[in-house]
Amino acid sequence: MLTKKMRILLMITAVILTAIAFVFQDYFRGTIYLAIGMVLFYGYFSAGSVYTALNCVKKGRIEKAKILLAENDKISSHLMRQHKAYYYFLKGFFAMEEKNEDEAESFFLQALENGMKTENDKAMICLNLSKIYYNRHEIEKARQYINMAKQYEHKHEVGKLITEMKKKL
Repeated sequence: MLTKKMRILLMITAVILTAIAFVFQDYFRGTIYLAIGMVLFYGYFSAGSVYTALNCVKKGRIEKAKILLAENDKISSHLMRQHKAYYYFLKGFFAMEEKNEDEAESFFLQALENGMKTENDKAMICLNLSKIYYNRHEIEKARQYINMAKQYEHKHEVGKLITEMKKKL
């Protein structure tokens, strides 16, 4: 998982090595360096640093995750579908943290649309949407999303939170 700066540095290195190889007529190595640079370039625009930010959240490094995620704001439309889903998931998570439920709702819905990787993650999004609708006194929508969350295969910890939310409803 490479940061934006690391990817750019590696792309520049690949370009320099390509140029040197071609100057010395080493076309085989030049082609390999060029291919590596292209893969890094493609990876930058299709994956961004979303998973790096997600790992930071899992480790409790929230501020670092926010910085990494912000690097993806300009390229979010170019991210692969699954990376885009986690981009929106994290944006929703940060919006919830800042008590901006309208924004969080929008991001969580976009994350679901783009296809989260695991059922546990889908359950977490549905749980958060249920909380948002509960806080807005939209109980029927809250029930709908908590029932969706229950249907997904989820970890025990998420199951406890779903049960707690279900009791409130």
